[in-house]
Amino acid sequence: MSVSCIIVGLIRSDALIEQSLRTLNRLRAEGLVSRIVISTWNEELRDNPSVSLFANKYNCDLVSRPDPGTGHGPGSELTSSMAPQTLGLRQALMAVDDDDMVLKMRPDVVLNEAFLRNLLISSQTASFNAAPGGPFKKKIWVPWADL
Repeated sequence: MSVSCIIVGLIRSDALIEQSLRTLNRLRAEGLVSRIVISTWNEELRDNPSVSLFANKYNCDLVSRPDPGTGHGPGSELTSSMAPQTLGLRQALMAVDDDDMVLKMRPDVVLNEAFLRNLLISSQTASFNAAPGGPFKKKIWVPWADL
């Protein structure tokens, strides 16, 4: 099973995202990650040129769209960042293969490389696969919840 890593969220620290991209690039070289996708807003690409530089340097797919802000349509009372994050996640998921397992990361969180390597190796075992007909045929793993 291929593993695509998607990074969704505002990039507040170039150092943190580059640290994550270096780790993911090493894991890709080991065959544990097949693809890295960075999902962001057009405005961030305009205001932070390092995002495109990192995407090129680490051979990442880069997807973007206009920043929806927190108001979503006429009369919307949404004021949280949850809806934009959901749009960013959806945008990134459209860029990966349907059968990929997805590791969703934030750009401001760096996972321990040994932990991540062990997780990805364990994802290749039969015990990690969902039972036929089970509700978790497709997986998205985030650091705080394993579904």
